[in-house]
Amino acid sequence: MKSLFIMLVLLAACLLAEARLVRWWSPKELCEKSDFVIIATPVAIEQTTEHGVIRMDGLGTTYPSIGYVAKLKVNNVICTAKEEQLPEDIIFRYSNIDFTRYTQGIVDGPLRFNLDPNVQYIVYLKKDPKHEGEYVGALEDEIDDWQTVIRLMPPEKPKVAQPAAEGTKPR
Repeated sequence: MKSLFIMLVLLAACLLAEARLVRWWSPKELCEKSDFVIIATPVAIEQTTEHGVIRMDGLGTTYPSIGYVAKLKVNNVICTAKEEQLPEDIIFRYSNIDFTRYTQGIVDGPLRFNLDPNVQYIVYLKKDPKHEGEYVGALEDEIDDWQTVIRLMPPEKPKVAQPAAEGTKPR
């Protein structure tokens, strides 16, 4: 009887669950959409006055968005589709949900990214068609642009064995 109850609870949970399909881009596909793939560190991030809307296709749901401009220090160019050089610092534009204007909870909403200063990222870039000499993410026109920017974790510091204090036995 107990197992039947558990099965019914699990079945009810599955019937009530909601989800939406999210496109998973392979690194090769992202490279093909990009002008440059770089490892970069944001040195400055500013919120802009640009406001827009992120529309969820087929669902009719909209989310207000706010623009950001980040100055990225280019640490390394991984690959490029062009035969041109990137400057040491570039301007990168992106948007995210404006939570000052959208205060409801989000279930299955757009998957976006945030940048933190002084953290390294792999960034898939393409030239910004609206701002000369600036860049946007390779998935700029997609609802889910989260794969455009991948946060790199800092390497762990090696653990060094500490000598035992005098008069104590090693464990």
